[in-house]
Amino acid sequence: MVKNGQRLLYYTNPNKNFEQIIYSGYGIFYTTNDSVGFIQNAQAMDFVKAKNSMIFLKDNVLYVMFPFNMGIIGLTNIDELRKYNFPIKSMRWQD
Repeated sequence: MVKNGQRLLYYTNPNKNFEQIIYSGYGIFYTTNDSVGFIQNAQAMDFVKAKNSMIFLKDNVLYVMFPFNMGIIGLTNIDELRKYNFPIKSMRWQD
C-alpha cells in the first residue's frame, strides 16, 4: 500500500515472484509464472493454474490470456471472489 508517497504495508511470498498485479478496489489480482490469484484482507488464493498467463480487468470481468496457446477466458462476476478467503500460509504481512 502506498499512501502520500510512502510504503505502508506490502505482501511478500517467498515461494513466488509476482509478474503482474491489478488493484480492483476490493482486492488485488496477481499473476505468477504458474498461476493467477487474488489477495484480500491478508489472505490469498490461486484460482487459475497456468504458465505465464496475463490478466486484464474490465468492469466485473477478469480476462486471463494464455500466450503459449493463444487462448483467452473471461471470468464474469469476479468481485464474488471477495466472499472467499483461502489463506496461503507462506504469505505474510511485512512492514
